[in-house]
Parts: sequence; structure tokens; C-alpha cells
Amino acid sequence: MDPEPSASPSQTSDRTKALERKAEEALGIGEADDPGDLFVESGLERASDGIHTYSALSNGKAYTLSVVCSGAGQVRLAVTVERSVRQTVACDNVPVRQRITDAQEQIKIDVEGLAGSSGIVGWRIDELLTSKSVVS
Repeated sequence: MDPEPSASPSQTSDRTKALERKAEEALGIGEADDPGDLFVESGLERASDGIHTYSALSNGKAYTLSVVCSGAGQVRLAVTVERSVRQTVACDNVPVRQRITDAQEQIKIDVEGLAGSSGIVGWRIDELLTSKSVVS
């Protein structure tokens, strides 16, 4: 019996790039921002590497954190503002959103790939503008 052929480096790279594009599209990265939101920051990582980042926020403001996994399996998301909130996210290219109200100075985002997961994990933070913040 012949061994199964493995993917060549260029096939793997093409697949990774395709998953990165899917994650960016799901998060709206590179598109015109919603006039009601103010882009803060975003990033992409391999699910196997995970995300481990601290993001600076402005005290008392409201934000939306969006996280998406494109690929296979599931990842574990932990968001820490005052306390840690954990949830499992499927790698189905559907963003999970969490609203952060009355923010502290920073947010900690941790994403770990669960057994058998593969693909790309993306995240994006937007500041939610209130009617008082919008300049006419």
C-alpha cells in the first residue's frame, strides 16, 4: 500500500492564504468602516499558534470584539477585561462578537486551538461611537 501524498508547501501556503482571506472578509478587514464604528486594531494567526495579546483601550468607552476561525475544528476563546469570559468557537467562518462596555485600559485576548483544529483565527476591535462622539 502506497503512503498518502502530503500537501506540497505551495498547496499549504495557498490554503493558508485562502483561509486568511476568508477570515478577513468575515471580519470586514480592508472594507470601508461602518460610520457608527471606529476601527481600533485586528490580527490573524494560525489556529495552532493561537492568539495571546493585550490591546489598549480607552477607559469608559464601548467596543466590539469580533473573533472568527476559518478552517476545521474549534478554538477556545478567553476574553479578560475585569474578569475572564470563555467560550468555544467553531472554525466555520462565522464571527463571534462580544460587546465591551465601560472598558478598562486594556483587554486580554487568548485563543487556543482545540485538539484537531486547523486554520486561521482572526480578531478585530472596533470602538462603538455614541451620538455624543460623532462630530457633524
